[in-house]
Amino acid sequence: MVCGILVRAATPRDGRLLAEMRVRSASERHEHSSAAELESLMSASERMFAAKLEDGTLLAWIAFDGERAVGSGCLMLLPALPRIGQAVPLDGRVRNVYVDPQYRRRGIALAIMREALAEAERRRVDRLVLGTSDQGRALYERLGFTAKSDEMIFGSED
Repeated sequence: MVCGILVRAATPRDGRLLAEMRVRSASERHEHSSAAELESLMSASERMFAAKLEDGTLLAWIAFDGERAVGSGCLMLLPALPRIGQAVPLDGRVRNVYVDPQYRRRGIALAIMREALAEAERRRVDRLVLGTSDQGRALYERLGFTAKSDEMIFGSED
């Protein structure tokens, strides 16, 4: 518990809560999104979160202030290709770390990330990647993530 905030693992029943967090995050980054676009994102996200939490390819955590969800974060588990000298079962991608603006700078994102990192270690995830905003960069660097200059992105970053 951080500053009275409880962080717990999400279940497939939490698909709607995670989708709400994703929509809140997207609406902050894309201020001019229409109500129809946000509703479409909500619907698609809710289905995806429930399905992927159910099949175990997605792990997620939700931070609560009492009954109110104030933050979330996800870890996607991906099959890893073998590499020389390593028997690697999984790679991971951290996605959608989000904290409500009123709750930022209280250690909530750090607590969510510590949960994700601990679970990645338990599952023997070899490599974790994530995308970050300028606002989140210092947190991820503090946790040991480093920028890598040999990766490129094709298509949308969202």
